[in-house]
Amino acid sequence: MNQSYVAMPRRAQMPKATSQEPLAVDLPDNIHFRSNDDREAFVQLFQQHVSIFRPNGELERSYVGYLAMALFRFDQLIAIENTFLQLFPQGSKIDFQNLSEKGRELLHMKNDRDVQKFWKALKRDQRDQQASRAHWERTLRFVQRHFPVTRP
Repeated sequence: MNQSYVAMPRRAQMPKATSQEPLAVDLPDNIHFRSNDDREAFVQLFQQHVSIFRPNGELERSYVGYLAMALFRFDQLIAIENTFLQLFPQGSKIDFQNLSEKGRELLHMKNDRDVQKFWKALKRDQRDQQASRAHWERTLRFVQRHFPVTRP
């Protein structure tokens, strides 16, 4: 069972003479989204990787899906880091006493130790996603090199 997702191109990227028809993309079965994921951004990233790696068959497409999802998650972590850096530059102390109730609720942090745990977890997750992407790229290239699929 293949998942299909219809993505609308962004207005700035659409040529003026084209129709407003959505782009149908057949995603591999191994792609799973969170409820707040930007599926259109993932579809664009997946299509870029398909054009780069030119997978043959469902197995290689699933590897490209894993690879693209790891990069997609890494990009999300970078966005989280940038947002947090704008609010609280790394190394600066957060005044938890004067932080509003909404701010405390948003951060779920009670002291500087929680902030340090957050930074460590964020960096660990970034490294994990980079390692995952590198792993799937090596696996895909290995399969393409040693077990080529011939097109009929």
